[in-house]
Amino acid sequence: MTDASQEVITGLLAAAFEAVPKALIVSDYRTIIFANAAMRSLLRVAGRSQIEGRDPLDFLHPDIHEAVQERRRLLRNGASGFRNLPVKLVAADGETIGADLAITPVEHDGFRFAVLLYEPK
Repeated sequence: MTDASQEVITGLLAAAFEAVPKALIVSDYRTIIFANAAMRSLLRVAGRSQIEGRDPLDFLHPDIHEAVQERRRLLRNGASGFRNLPVKLVAADGETIGADLAITPVEHDGFRFAVLLYEPK
């Protein structure tokens, strides 16, 4: 695959993730790499720069940080993912939002990341 075709595929994937109507982030387990429009809207952030590059824990209620850290550990050790995890998000305006979280781990070319889908309750 040429560099040009790789750039096209990367752009297509970003456009596809952006178009997903559910709140979605892509993370390397420590940093948010991508947050789609639905996620930015749910968290009430004005733009990508307010969310991308930050730790996903920054947007989760402190009451669930320990449980999320344990899920991260399990995923890094080979767990196949999780579905319907109850979480509490914290929006930019401070409001707490209940949601169910599904986490799908992905590995490609030695790079490990996760796709996280949030469904507000």
